[in-house]
Amino acid sequence: MKKSMVTIAMLSAALMTGATVVMPAANINTVSASSVVVTPKADLSKTLKEAQAIKSGDVSDATYTGLQRAIGLAKTTLANKASDTVDFNFAKSVLRGFMDLGSTKANHFGLTYLVSSASAVKASDYTASSYAKFNKVYMTAQAVNNNTASTQAQLDAQTNNLNQALEQLVYTAPTPVVGKVTVHYVKGYGIQIWSSYKASKKVVKDSKGKAKKLMHGSSWKVFASVNYNGHTWYNLGGNQWIDSSYVVYHK
Repeated sequence: MKKSMVTIAMLSAALMTGATVVMPAANINTVSASSVVVTPKADLSKTLKEAQAIKSGDVSDATYTGLQRAIGLAKTTLANKASDTVDFNFAKSVLRGFMDLGSTKANHFGLTYLVSSASAVKASDYTASSYAKFNKVYMTAQAVNNNTASTQAQLDAQTNNLNQALEQLVYTAPTPVVGKVTVHYVKGYGIQIWSSYKASKKVVKDSKGKAKKLMHGSSWKVFASVNYNGHTWYNLGGNQWIDSSYVVYHK
């Protein structure tokens, strides 16, 4: 899902208290209907129906309570017009995790949610040392979550440990590059320049306070690239970054 790991940690903490989940807006990815047999949205809908067929008497109270929260997450995701493939697959993984977990005496929802989120972490996006620390905690948390005999204290402890492991992940530093990019956007329009590639980025403005943009078809030198959250950004010099989605890179 296109969310920072810190955001995921915050969401997990809220979900453990039974808070209502509101999915943030995400970029919409369009896929040709002819190339897709079963869409992620349809797959989530199917899984949701299976989950809704489970009755309270079929499983323990703890499992049923957690499953209902997972169902709520799935419904919210399906109702959100901005949900994309990653969102649908994530909601399904949380649902399926509970359906496969079976009957338990403790509430696994917080850890199930967090483990599903953490499964999207890619080693290539982070420094080797921070990823190694995270992965060790992740594997332990996953094992505890899969154990139907785990106590609530054990689940809560692993949720806290995994939250901390996600927060300590360090993104890889920008890599120097020699080349240029050509803006591929919409004729007559330009793309935004940002102050950073991170979630805290702000729009870069000129001396008159207007947003600085690079027009379609124009070419610019770039000095570095970085992979952040599985996405590439290019540096134009100083605190000026552009989204790789709208440019073509040339060496």
